[in-house]
Amino acid sequence: MFSQTFFNTLKVKLKFMPMFDFNQHVKGFLNAPSLKGLIKGIKDFDVTQKPVPFQNIFPEIKRLGKRAEFLFETILKSEKNIQLIESNIPLRNSDRTIGEIDFIIKNGSQVIHLELTTKFYLFDESLDSKLINQWIGPNRKDFLHLKVSKLKCHQFPIIKSNEFLEYIISRKIPIPDQQSLMFKAQLFVPLNSPYNFPKNYNDCIVGNWFTNEQFEQLNQKVFFIPNKNDWFIDPNENMQWISKQECMNQIKTFHSRKFSPMIWIKNQIGLASKAFIVWW
Repeated sequence: MFSQTFFNTLKVKLKFMPMFDFNQHVKGFLNAPSLKGLIKGIKDFDVTQKPVPFQNIFPEIKRLGKRAEFLFETILKSEKNIQLIESNIPLRNSDRTIGEIDFIIKNGSQVIHLELTTKFYLFDESLDSKLINQWIGPNRKDFLHLKVSKLKCHQFPIIKSNEFLEYIISRKIPIPDQQSLMFKAQLFVPLNSPYNFPKNYNDCIVGNWFTNEQFEQLNQKVFFIPNKNDWFIDPNENMQWISKQECMNQIKTFHSRKFSPMIWIKNQIGLASKAFIVWW
């Protein structure tokens, strides 16, 4: 007979076990759309080969962006035609960090400075009349146009800095002759959105965002609120669903902290989709 202590310990362990394995994260990352054509003179980067199943597990990484970098680096290392030279290169001036290079890779004869960006943005027409200024993070703390500006004005020009040149000389790294960007962007639009977006934006639209009132009017019956670290996962991979009332209770808790949760919604024929329920 097993003791009650055994069952209590087992419950605790199960509670903290990850719901999704590493390869489900890889699949979700690869299937996430890329927002292309953002910066003139910077080539869009694509992974052309599907990697074999990995045995990896995530290290102790809490931030979604850093987990995405770990996923991407694992994928790059599996690519037959790509050599990963270095990653996450900090550039310092005395004791001050002036920036970080995501990746230096070699693809054939080309040495490439590659930046990775992973973002989730919601369309809000009230922000501005210019399209690039109308995309905002789910908690209204992040803007597409500011991210693009940082990439264009700081992140890519940094390879011309003395700090970078000193670094590659000290490490005997070849000078990059090309710069590329992989901008994984999942975009969400208001319910019944009438807007006609350019193709590069339209290709990245993966779902809707709702107010509380709009969510309460949905006819769907089962939902799920993923951890932020699981936002890349395809919702159809999920096997555990909750009732609408339970989902609403959890949303209320998130909104009390001014956090807009992502939810997964399963429709009547069993297909699932992503959405955000905003607090604002």
